[in-house]
Amino acid sequence: MAWISAPLLISANVFLHACIRQFSTGNPVDTDPSTNKESSESLVFSGIVFGFFLLTGVGLTLSLFLAHTVALRHVRPGYFLPYAIVKAIRIVTLTLVSFAILFSPTLIKTYFYASIYGLFEAVAGAIALEVTIRCIHETKRIRSGRRRQTRADANLPPNIVSKSTLIQENC
Repeated sequence: MAWISAPLLISANVFLHACIRQFSTGNPVDTDPSTNKESSESLVFSGIVFGFFLLTGVGLTLSLFLAHTVALRHVRPGYFLPYAIVKAIRIVTLTLVSFAILFSPTLIKTYFYASIYGLFEAVAGAIALEVTIRCIHETKRIRSGRRRQTRADANLPPNIVSKSTLIQENC
């Protein structure tokens, strides 16, 4: 939940400050048209970032709820897919935006640390996505009724299923 709520709270804080800066009255700095344009661009950019984290955060929360209540409890691997899709979209978007910031000479001055955070979250998300893919494979295996076998078990004689289980041939 920290990977969902932390960027959401930070981006909400930045968006709120951009709104306050945009709509504050009596500030002599806001009379300059170039400053007002920069302030409105900052408001739009921070609103897009906040909206992205809000939508993907809600999507991840709902899909995690589905994964825990349906996929794991009733062994339904298809209910892991919404989480995997939302997570993949979030990973790709964060990676692309982070690299765009790192390769832009103007954006790197302001958003360098945000791009580094985005790359760290993308790596953590890739690990979570890999675990989700393993869960999908394991729930499919469980639903099919197959036993789990290791590579060492595959080389055993046919009457031995695993090193700890022996099937009696004359039952």
